[in-house]
Amino acid sequence: MPLNDCQIKDAKPAEKPYKLADGRSLYLLVKPNDGKYWRLDYAIDRKRKTLAIGVYPTISLAKVREAAENARRMIAAGQALQCSQAIGQTLAAAIDIQAASKGFRVRYFNVLIG
Repeated sequence: MPLNDCQIKDAKPAEKPYKLADGRSLYLLVKPNDGKYWRLDYAIDRKRKTLAIGVYPTISLAKVREAAENARRMIAAGQALQCSQAIGQTLAAAIDIQAASKGFRVRYFNVLIG
């Protein structure tokens, strides 16, 4: 059964890291330091590998599903290394846009107040 946002928010850290499966090898790794990390498992030449997609809540459930689907396509085409670089660049750009908009709001309100 796929994850939903309430399940992710309710996930509490335990003594050992544990996984919350979303399906199709995508999961959320919950660590004892209260970190929640998106991971995608895949295999190339019978060797298991893990792609680190991002950190929750910086990367939302919808964005991680989209990124995982793109990664699966690239892995199927034999582009595993390019896949991790492309996913990282795409998500970094999304984070930069969010950070820039927050920075703009802070500067705008400082001008209004100060």
